[in-house]
Amino acid sequence: MTAVGSFRSQYAFGYDYIEGDNPVLSKWLAPSYTDISVGVDWMPNDIFTLYLSPLAGRITTVVVPDSLSDLKINYGVTMRDADGNIIASDKDYRAELGLIFKGGVSYSRIKNFKVISTVSLFTPYSSEFGNFDVDWDLSVSYQFLKVLNVKLGTSLKYYNSVLIADKDGNNPVQRVQFNTVLGLGIGYSF
Repeated sequence: MTAVGSFRSQYAFGYDYIEGDNPVLSKWLAPSYTDISVGVDWMPNDIFTLYLSPLAGRITTVVVPDSLSDLKINYGVTMRDADGNIIASDKDYRAELGLIFKGGVSYSRIKNFKVISTVSLFTPYSSEFGNFDVDWDLSVSYQFLKVLNVKLGTSLKYYNSVLIADKDGNNPVQRVQFNTVLGLGIGYSF
């Protein structure tokens, strides 16, 4: 038996960089995701790990002033009825009980080369069961001359309750979010 807890958010404002107006898409702790789960962790070797929890909870929090109340809709805190109409709510959070599956790979058998990949899938026990929220991170790094490190990282996110508008700011629907970072570091160990 294994218990796992995590908290994810951000510290800076996020903006939609469109021509003219740049509306706020996110802010400090809005949204934030708190996950708590109890399950089984299986590590068949030092490369792979798998975790399955049929008892997982997720709390999505969006604490914003009234001027940014659309963020509660965009991040799924304000719910919709069966017809898709928005149900007015003063809540700043949404709590869900569901199932979580996590997998990980950490490969470093080639000298100075390392690959780390993790994927997390969450689905709530509700009418949305089977619609998975996906968090996938991949990092590849190589160390040159014991002091120079090059790292390429990617992150893919898909949350079924998060609505993202198209490039014109219209038609908010579920979409995949993708981020890539190339890093160059210098370090010395003694």
